[in-house]
Amino acid sequence: MDEPVKIGTDGTVDAAAAVAEIRRRAAERVKNGEYDLETLARAERFNVAALKDNPEFFNGYLSAIHRVTQVDIGDWEIREKHKGFKGALLIKLKKVIRALLRFYTFRLWTQQNRANAIFHSSLSLLAERESEDLAKANARIAELERRLAALEQQ
Repeated sequence: MDEPVKIGTDGTVDAAAAVAEIRRRAAERVKNGEYDLETLARAERFNVAALKDNPEFFNGYLSAIHRVTQVDIGDWEIREKHKGFKGALLIKLKKVIRALLRFYTFRLWTQQNRANAIFHSSLSLLAERESEDLAKANARIAELERRLAALEQQ
């Protein structure tokens, strides 16, 4: 999939109609109970059950958590759709606002990164311990089955 995704139209887009359609569909889904918190809670309980019963799902879940653990707190390029003097002025204003808020956002995201790292480490340790316990139990079962087979042959 080396080709970039291209989005566009040949004519004009009726943004108001698109927004109205999105709102209509969302209202219909709310009416049908699709955004009901109880439904979402049930779905999440299903995910937890799948984590417990399916090692591949659990490993994929753990891998996904690992990939998104750290929030990127670095600067990004500020772009502006306006060109010329107005665009340059807006970019400068946005950079000043970012500089003023940096202290607060840096502290917030640093704390979030610490919490995420602790959560990920804890979950990884629990998964490793569970895997070791399972391997020991399987080895013990194999040994007991071997002994039982030997006793049955006597």
